[in-house]
Amino acid sequence: MTIPRQPNRESAPLSYNQQGLWVLNQLMPGTSLYHTPMAVRLTGNLDVAALKSALDMVIARHDALRTTFSIVDGSPTQVVAKSLALNIPIINLIEIPQPGREAEAQRLLRDEAGRPFDLSQGPLIRSVLLRLAEREHILLVTTHHIVTDGWSVGIFHRELSALYEAVVDEQPSSLPQLPIQYTDYSVWQREWFDGDVYQSQLAYWKKQFTTLPPNGSTVTFTNLNSLIGRSNSQRCRRCWNCRPITRVRVCRLIELFTARSTPSLYQRSLPTI
Repeated sequence: MTIPRQPNRESAPLSYNQQGLWVLNQLMPGTSLYHTPMAVRLTGNLDVAALKSALDMVIARHDALRTTFSIVDGSPTQVVAKSLALNIPIINLIEIPQPGREAEAQRLLRDEAGRPFDLSQGPLIRSVLLRLAEREHILLVTTHHIVTDGWSVGIFHRELSALYEAVVDEQPSSLPQLPIQYTDYSVWQREWFDGDVYQSQLAYWKKQFTTLPPNGSTVTFTNLNSLIGRSNSQRCRRCWNCRPITRVRVCRLIELFTARSTPSLYQRSLPTI
């Protein structure tokens, strides 16, 4: 199955995984539950200018890292910026004596990783560099899960490392051009899902939800188990009591259903690297 390249990559509909995350963001604005922080400790002589150049090159390779989400004609839409130069603030912690220096570094990392993103304004990737000593730094890159995932983290690290070495050595990049971008996948997914696939899935879930409790009633783990067809002996096996499902737990369930219905966000656009 081949995913075709789209002639217009500046905008595209959301994939179904992105749509689920976008809805969750509307329900819980400002939450950091769907942030993807990537921290790495760097030991040795660090060329900060080369690091910034390498980071910009990674962002230039992947349209998803330059994407924001706007309402167009009443629907959320991916909007891809032509370019994005990311700033890397440097926080100097050298003057703080140990062990307070490490504790302060951890506090700054937690605060930065939890700082909210604005999906409509972006950027949905940011970085900060902590200087612990002349030859010791911590680089934190934080993204929103709507533009990256666990699969992408390893790719990001490999590419950033390879491009940093190339810049330092004044060599051209050895990374191959990407065959497709994420917008290509999201358009393909929408087209594939339309028609018979959509109708069959819709019919299935309508049937599953015919036994939902009436509007306004409290859903507990007990009656949730009954809704999904577990026997009495299987109900509440992992919970100490039947707690009401909060909005956060409902959102977790929504995310679970969404994640199991389609491939991981970037598994189709990045595994060839």
